[in-house]
Amino acid sequence: MIDYVEAVNADTLENIDEIKGRVLIALAVRFGNTRLIDNIIVEV
Repeated sequence: MIDYVEAVNADTLENIDEIKGRVLIALAVRFGNTRLIDNIIVEV
């Protein structure tokens, strides 16, 4: 189950309307009783 997936500005963590520049992609998912959280910065 997906708890959340967000793409935000990597420098300010503000919401973005378009994926460009430095973007932080953050997500949290559940596998059974385990919650996995990960973040990655990509440059588009």
